[in-house]
Amino acid sequence: MGNGSCLNISHSGTLLINDLSLSNVLCVPSMKQKIISVSQLTKQTNSTVLFLPHSFYVKDLQTSQTTHKGSCIDGLYQWLAPTPACSHRSQGLAHIMAP
Repeated sequence: MGNGSCLNISHSGTLLINDLSLSNVLCVPSMKQKIISVSQLTKQTNSTVLFLPHSFYVKDLQTSQTTHKGSCIDGLYQWLAPTPACSHRSQGLAHIMAP
């Protein structure tokens, strides 16, 4: 964590969000908010993320098409998505936040 504290990782797996699949995702059950690594997202999906004051967009690098979007609420970029499926004991992630 940014403050030097540690959290327990229960397992890792593949996370499916809408039509995206992210591998090597860490499950940390004690976290109140679920976060996503923007660098991991862009590398694994060959995409870019455009951050604006009140929203963000995920765009495919080959087609420049917007594939996903989200809002900025109280200073956090939130990606509201259906509860994603994880290949190993899903922890019921309701949304994903990008720092």
